[in-house]
Amino acid sequence: MSSNKGILAGVGTAMAFDGAGNLILKARALTDSGFNIGTNSEEIRGGQGAALQGKYYHTTSFSVTLKDAVTDLNYFALQVGGIIKSGGNIFTTDEIIVESENQITVKGNPKEFGEYGIIGWYSHPNDDTATTIQFEGKTANAPGVRVGEKLCVTYVETSDSARAFEVATAFIPSEVHLVFTMPLLNASAIKKTDTASQIGEYIIDVPRFQFNGSVDMSSTSTSAASGDISGTALQAGVSGCSGKGYYATITENIKNKDEFDNVYAIVVEDSDVDLRQGESQTLRVMKLYNDGTTPSVVDNSKLTFTVSSENSGSTYATVGANNGKVTALSANGTAIIEIKVTEKPELTASATVTVMGE
Repeated sequence: MSSNKGILAGVGTAMAFDGAGNLILKARALTDSGFNIGTNSEEIRGGQGAALQGKYYHTTSFSVTLKDAVTDLNYFALQVGGIIKSGGNIFTTDEIIVESENQITVKGNPKEFGEYGIIGWYSHPNDDTATTIQFEGKTANAPGVRVGEKLCVTYVETSDSARAFEVATAFIPSEVHLVFTMPLLNASAIKKTDTASQIGEYIIDVPRFQFNGSVDMSSTSTSAASGDISGTALQAGVSGCSGKGYYATITENIKNKDEFDNVYAIVVEDSDVDLRQGESQTLRVMKLYNDGTTPSVVDNSKLTFTVSSENSGSTYATVGANNGKVTALSANGTAIIEIKVTEKPELTASATVTVMGE
């Protein structure tokens, strides 16, 4: 019997996609990753002693916590539903030598700052006191400055390489398709040939993920701020015929694991087949697992089908060796179809085919 148990530790990666499937962020330096699934419940009590008759569960939730050591402007914009645009105003400081008496000319193109107009500030090197000046084009009047003086001049200009977004006073966090992984480490030897400490991963796929709308950035002289990309899963739609929606899909991916490692038996879905002469039917084989996994269909190309030599079965039916298609031949006879897993012959099953007249 094989086991999938492992140790969930460390962090993986996270990816987010927009509505068109474009990859809009990828976090490779996570410091914190995880999810929480919860529901609220109400006790149903009655009778003597107010005995507990049952519990009613409601208000489900699926929350995700992700923090990245490396920040990205997208993290902030997505949290507040902002739209990043190219170009933005930045502060520039030029070191200049005064060429005209009482005038300062800078290299860039000063822009308006707030409601103050096109202003700037100049000071002498190593001087903390600055004087405000008003620009016209690249030049500003600065009474008292002399030709040849070295000055430090700060002003606002537009940089085409910058990016910016506005934080609105009323905002709704963005919604993306989020996929992130969590490493699964070795807890016991699954195979004698295993040497890797990481045996696999959990893949958490959240089709509708909404950021939590909170940005708390702070750092000190001896620490760095991390980018928070946490949020909550929204109902992604209906799965199956139950009418119930779902939040996410959690997939366990064990590396180097064989498809039949946790399979203890195979069975034919319809093991008693009645066919008339000339009719055909393809057998459907199911895998039964020893770890509680729901039975699933085996691809017939991974199986070997043969007609048993007992009772001259080949006289009454034939079967495709790798596709499981049974065809009835002579009437009024029975053929036994033997089935084996090609790569694991100890897993076997059989089906009985009864051929009737037309």
